[in-house]
This record gives sequence, C-alpha cells and structure tokens, in this order.
Amino acid sequence: MRVKKLFNYQSFIVVNFQKYLSYRDEKKIPKKQKRIHIVPIGLEKIERFTDPSIKEKADRIYLIKMTPKNAENSNKEDKIIVEIKNKLIKNLLIKEKEIIVEESDLYDYMDLMKTFARIIRIEQKNNNEIWINVSTGGKFSAIAAMTSCMMFEAEPFYCKTLYGDEERNIDKDQLLTEFPQLKISIPNIELNRLLLSISSYFKVTNRNFIRKAKLLKILNELELKFEKPKTSKQLWDWDNLVTDFLDPLIEKNLLEMHETIKGRKSWEFPDNLWKDVSEIYIAYSFSMDEINENLKVMRRIFPKKE
Repeated sequence: MRVKKLFNYQSFIVVNFQKYLSYRDEKKIPKKQKRIHIVPIGLEKIERFTDPSIKEKADRIYLIKMTPKNAENSNKEDKIIVEIKNKLIKNLLIKEKEIIVEESDLYDYMDLMKTFARIIRIEQKNNNEIWINVSTGGKFSAIAAMTSCMMFEAEPFYCKTLYGDEERNIDKDQLLTEFPQLKISIPNIELNRLLLSISSYFKVTNRNFIRKAKLLKILNELELKFEKPKTSKQLWDWDNLVTDFLDPLIEKNLLEMHETIKGRKSWEFPDNLWKDVSEIYIAYSFSMDEINENLKVMRRIFPKKE
C-alpha cells in the first residue's frame, strides 16, 4: 500500500520566506521603517523614560548614560537602566538586543551632540524614523537634543509631568508634547569631506593651519565635485576651490583665512569651539571606519619628515 508523504509546512514556510528575501533584495523592496527612540538617562522617575516608548511602540531604543569617569550616581543609574530594560521588555515585547546603552558626558554639550549625531546617522542610513526624548537627562541633554533634531532632521518630544505634583508623576492624559520641526542648515557632504580631511591634516602634521599647496594636494586626492565648471584645464582650479569650498566654510564660521604682510594665505579653525562644531558635522556624515581611513590617506600624502 502506498503511503502519502505528509506535507511539511515548516519547510514550506522557511523555503518561501528565503525566496521572498532574495526577491526583495533583488527588486530593492524597501524594508519596513522602524521607529527609533533616543533617551538620555537622568534621575527622573522611570515612567518618563519608558512610557513614551511603550505608547509609541518604539522598535529600538538607545539609552544614553553618563560616562563612568563622570558618573557621580553610577550605581543608581545602572539600577535605573535595569528597571527600564525590564519594563520595556515586559510591556513593549521588545528584544533586549534592541535596547542599546550608549555612553556620553551628560554635562558636555559638544560630547552629547556628537553622540546624537552618530546615532542619527546610523539609523537614517536604514531609513528609520528617529525621536529624541528631551524631557530626560538634564538641561544640557535637552538643549543638545533639540539642536540635533533641528540639524539632523530627527523629531523631539517631551514627556509631561503633572503640574504642582511634588512626586513629579507623569501626565497620563497628555503624555507627549511634540514640537514643530525647525531646521538648521548643515554643510553638504562634499564640504564635510573637505572638513574631515583638513581636520585629519591638522592631526597628522600637528599644525593648526593649512596653506594653498596642501589644500590643492588634498583636493587632488579626494576628487571632490565642483558646483561650477572648472575655468581651466588644471585638475583643480583654485578659483573654483575658493568659491565652492573655502568661501562656504568661512561663511559658516567653520574656517577662517589669515594673510601675512607678503600676501601668503592660510586657513584654520576659528577656535576650539568651532573645531568641536566641525567634529559634530563629521560624526554625523561619516562612520568611524571612514574617519580612520581618511586619517590613513592624510598620513600617506603628508608623511612625517625624518
């Protein structure tokens, strides 16, 4: 007697799902957009960290904790993070790997900006939607978060507490306050590539200024795209270099030009504050691998003299 072979549903599902993934990659079907929440950790009540993410069904959550060297309340903060993770996993049904703990100096505006910029860059590459909780972590993180949202097109939100409540309980009826998305323009990718290379040049040569010949050498290596046609047959035209790259960076206060009595020009960062601003743009525009690779290129074209 011939016995019919039982249909293996599990194998059928696995094989067809693999076919779908292959088809999706081939046809470039967009993946589902994820909702990302960035939450600086302070000493607020735990509901202020968790409830907005639970209500909005966040797919991935970054918890920004204080760097250990500056953490006066590190033990208390670690306990808060454990509580947050447990509550999110239980109520949001989110996997623990989707709750990512990052470190930053919560009393250093520039360090916070770099941290936000790096996270936003990673998630925007995957076409995800980024929201930052501006009601937690303290005043510095709130200011840095709002600025990051305006610069890098993320969304800020505020978790309200009940007015006059000494316990600082959250307002369940009006849990979230959203803000209009105001924008601050940032340099385009080509300007940031030059900015990265100038910054790498300063590190490699241990100088704080760069001259025309060195700039032309960098441009020849990077092959940056000019906005206007070149006015000569030279590989890099100096007039276009000034118009398309140096002038815009000077207008944005990211570089300043100095000229000697003999007319010799050099360019440098205006001060340490604007140097930090440049590093924020670099953190948003490039991965650490790209930054390290650029540093290698600068070491190759500007070797140390024996």
